[in-house]
Amino acid sequence: AAAAAAATGTAAALAARTEDRGPVIQVADLGLAGHALLEHSLDAADNFIEVGDLRQAATIYEEILMIVPDHPDALYRSGVVYFEAQRIGKALELFRRGVEYYKNDARFHRRLGDAQAAMLDFTGAVNSYRTALSLVESMGNAHPDLDQDDLKACGGIALYASGEKRIAVQLFRAVLMHNEEHVPALLAYGEALHDNGQSVDALRVLLKTLIASPDNEFVRAALTRVVIESGGTKLLEDELEDSPSSAAALAFLAMVVRDYGAIDECIDLYRRSLMC
Repeated sequence: AAAAAAATGTAAALAARTEDRGPVIQVADLGLAGHALLEHSLDAADNFIEVGDLRQAATIYEEILMIVPDHPDALYRSGVVYFEAQRIGKALELFRRGVEYYKNDARFHRRLGDAQAAMLDFTGAVNSYRTALSLVESMGNAHPDLDQDDLKACGGIALYASGEKRIAVQLFRAVLMHNEEHVPALLAYGEALHDNGQSVDALRVLLKTLIASPDNEFVRAALTRVVIESGGTKLLEDELEDSPSSAAALAFLAMVVRDYGAIDECIDLYRRSLMC
């Protein structure tokens, strides 16, 4: 509470410094003292995020944006907070504002794509990811916060959801040619293979994904879905039979699918592990 009060007081102090020019100013008009005051508020918001208090962080960002509506860090971080809190409509609004103010900032385009995808606007998401990728490429792929493979994978996932499945799969493969352990691309590619009836290949890809990210709940859920829908316990045993640790691997997979409701498959996998 004290930190929130201090941060709000900082924003109020900045407003007091700018009374002669009205309550709303632009980033370009801030002096050194104004920047320092806002940095103090941003640090306070970061501290609230670290302890999981998104509401207090959002309040601080809103205070800043009431005074400096084009502040890039407040816009971006506020959008991220609302997105994480599942306030997708509010996040979408903030990222759109960010794109309007900073059309060459790839971060806003990427996050706008995330929000559009969450709102099932896959065409809009594809365009946003494409713009972000173009901006990152124009920097020689040296953007400090964005990775080209991540953007391609996100674009591919949105393309797949929009019905452009062939092009999407090509993007997943392109990412995996460059980074064969890229988890989002592996996961999306594995699910695409399963959707296309290639259950054995899907299980191979998803097993590789699970090895790369063993605690990823989306990977575990996808693997369980393939096991249930394809009768995949025998396929898993066949895939692992040449491994010296096949018994342990099958027992581990039994626990994975159990956590997602596949009780019969869990029992079968555990039985198979005992027979190795």
